[in-house]
Amino acid sequence: MRGRAILLLVILVTLSGCGMSSVKPMTAPGAQLGESDDERHLLSLAAEVDDDIRRAGLLYDHPPLQQYLDKVGRSLLPPAVDGQLRFLILRSPVINAMALPNGSVYVSLGLLARIENEAQLAQMLAHEASHVIFRHSLAHARGSKAGAVVAEVAEIATLGIGAVMRLPIHMAVSGYSRSQEEEADRHGLQLARAAGYDATAAVSLYDTVRNSLPAALDDRSSIYASHPTLRRRSKYLRRELARAAPAAAGTVSAGELLARTESIQREYLRLLVRAQQFATAQESAAIIEARMPSEAWIPCLLGDAQIGTAQHPEAAAFEQAHREGKKVTDELVESFRSRRTEMLQTARQSYRRCADADPARAEAQRGIGLASHLLDDPAEAAPALRSYLAAAGAAASDRRFIEHLLTVRPQ
Repeated sequence: MRGRAILLLVILVTLSGCGMSSVKPMTAPGAQLGESDDERHLLSLAAEVDDDIRRAGLLYDHPPLQQYLDKVGRSLLPPAVDGQLRFLILRSPVINAMALPNGSVYVSLGLLARIENEAQLAQMLAHEASHVIFRHSLAHARGSKAGAVVAEVAEIATLGIGAVMRLPIHMAVSGYSRSQEEEADRHGLQLARAAGYDATAAVSLYDTVRNSLPAALDDRSSIYASHPTLRRRSKYLRRELARAAPAAAGTVSAGELLARTESIQREYLRLLVRAQQFATAQESAAIIEARMPSEAWIPCLLGDAQIGTAQHPEAAAFEQAHREGKKVTDELVESFRSRRTEMLQTARQSYRRCADADPARAEAQRGIGLASHLLDDPAEAAPALRSYLAAAGAAASDRRFIEHLLTVRPQ
């Protein structure tokens, strides 16, 4: 997948290396996708990326949430493009979305987990749909210079933890010019308002996303200097909204959005832990627990993030450096190593909270046992690990590993 996704980026900026040409939007009379050789090639490459994402298992299969996404997305589309766009969920914890020139609009599970209301969802989908409607990929391809792509591809190839999972998202973030992003923001807001969504709530999308990211990541939200940061986009749309004709308050639907996305919060935290984004997982767990205080699984996954920090100081240091826009240093790695015991004790306390909320929860006993084992506390480790095996039964896929831990002391 990585090679083809990067290839798409290269083609997007090198198909035609001269001045910007006029590209009709899909809503213009007589406009059709694929009416030129270069656009047909783009559409073919986009289809390959779709296939790669599907084969890699990066599509999130959740029929009720998919139906909800389709309902909101299709309510935004002009009649001229109805049926030509597809809204898909990407199994990635990265908070972002992207649109391919063939009409595939991907929204990450991470973004769905963090947006606060349906109006924000509508603005995000309408923004991405606008990139497709205005055929921004083709315009960008025809107007870019080939030399500009070298640093872009190098940066994308080395970005972040779990590069394969994150690559398509970063590709989308940095692919458009400021004028194209502003056009998509402006037109997206028009589509959201026309569908009956509250404009102020819709514009708050960019503040929500920005507040979900470390400040350094917003400052580096694009490799292209002309690409606006989230802060600038929020200010831009608020200015546009102030100039627009007043409108009655529209739909916000915070309760429905949260109800629809409640079931994906656990998968979101699991993906963060799996991607070794331990600090982000801990911050996200706190936000989710504030929304859903009675869910016992939240402190269990919080414990997974904390124990991950203790066991993988290099990954924890990389994440912090990336979030701060700095380089990883030996001193930073050592600072995480020096906190190993503290983090293991914190993790064990989180697992205990999980067990207190649900004594039958097997993963709570597993976490208590593993943290205690790593703390060289066999008096608590052994009974907890045995309780885990008894509670999990045949579902304990790591039974051999746990039985081995019961016979050895940590190194």
